[in-house]
Amino acid sequence: VLFKQQFKLKLLELEQGDLAELLNQDLAEDGVTVASKEALKMILSFKKVTASFEKNYSFSDISENDWWSKYISTAAKKGYIEKNNINFYPESSITRKEVAKMIYNVFYK
Repeated sequence: VLFKQQFKLKLLELEQGDLAELLNQDLAEDGVTVASKEALKMILSFKKVTASFEKNYSFSDISENDWWSKYISTAAKKGYIEKNNINFYPESSITRKEVAKMIYNVFYK
């Protein structure tokens, strides 16, 4: 729960135009670690993007029954994440560069 609160604070910083600052911060330095599936869910939820699963916008390591599948599918469909890989790796920790890219794509693309 604590990392989710810290992550949301970083999203609020972004809304204030601090994307460059986010890129320069190490998300792990203050104990913030998050899996890619969780980061994507938080970003889309924060932006109030309606998420739904579509098989054409999925990855081989994502099942329609996974709780995060609708977020990943929606992000792929809207172009927030690139769909040029076979796998998404939902359990992997995300880097600040990946977070910043996702946030930029969701808020500004």
